[in-house]
Amino acid sequence: MPPIKKEVREAAQPTGQIRTSTLSIKQMLNPQSDEGQHIDMNAMPYEAYTFDDIKLAWHSYAYEVKEQGKESVYAALKRRDPKLKSEHHFILEVDSQLMIDIINPLINDFTNYIRKRVKNYSVMIEIEVTTNDEEHIEHLSGKDKFQKMARKNPSLHTLKTVFNLDIEY
Repeated sequence: MPPIKKEVREAAQPTGQIRTSTLSIKQMLNPQSDEGQHIDMNAMPYEAYTFDDIKLAWHSYAYEVKEQGKESVYAALKRRDPKLKSEHHFILEVDSQLMIDIINPLINDFTNYIRKRVKNYSVMIEIEVTTNDEEHIEHLSGKDKFQKMARKNPSLHTLKTVFNLDIEY
């Protein structure tokens, strides 16, 4: 059997620097200047858009967060359409401070998503607790639900008697 020749490799001279792809604690505590990371907002696109474009991007983002498993954020985004506060300033109305606390960590991603979709970086989104008392949620029994529907459509009483329906459950 012939002898096995091992390839001999020479080691490169050490440089004393270790290459890492993670941040160190020192870098996190003492960040370098932000010159390379500063984004010039004047160079960003400012195209015209319609309110429907905003609503489309709004609902698109809602479906994306639903796929990520954030059902409560999805429900809050789908519950109400955005409200226009000023030309490029929109309001997301939620039912409680708890929803603000849940959505707040995502607001920058949400705003950037909307900006990219409508190609206008002057868009701003603000979260507010709604003061609309019209949307009061009622917990009605079966009989109460029937009475409420029958007030809107009296022919339900006729259907109830003709088919001998029992609505008291």
